Amino acid sequence: MNNLDYRELLNHFEGQRTRRQAEFKKEMEGIEETISGLRKMLANQPQAPLFDVNPRAIASAVGKYAGLSVRWAILNLLAEDREAPMPTAAIAETLRAGGITSNSQNFTSNVSAVISDMTNKKQELEPTDSGYRLTETGRKAWDAIKHTHQYVNRFASIAS
Repeated sequence: MNNLDYRELLNHFEGQRTRRQAEFKKEMEGIEETISGLRKMLANQPQAPLFDVNPRAIASAVGKYAGLSVRWAILNLLAEDREAPMPTAAIAETLRAGGITSNSQNFTSNVSAVISDMTNKKQELEPTDSGYRLTETGRKAWDAIKHTHQYVNRFASIAS
């Protein structure tokens, strides 16, 4: 290898480092926003929090929601992992803990927009006093999705 080859290799790895640092920074910003939102919720709720399950416990299988769209992950979460209603911030935190990645500046806002669409347009969710829960339409949508080739083979596409 000559010096030019080493220079190209060095440039390649410096570029990778810079890109990964930016991705990590963006992910940390999303986590900080979620934490801040939860703290605000708790400050306004002197009683017990709106959800009684540790989101990390729900998403204990590493990457449970990796490779899923936010909509599919919400359907999965509320159909299979959490029968009780969940507030938006708890849904967002659980999805992040379960492996969803996003380039969104505010992931909780992104989740809120998806929930709004699922509630108002698709009628897959309904609001309650303690958060959102699946409707029968949402349950049927999830039942159809979980048997698709795309859902079953999602990790194969992530690995390649």
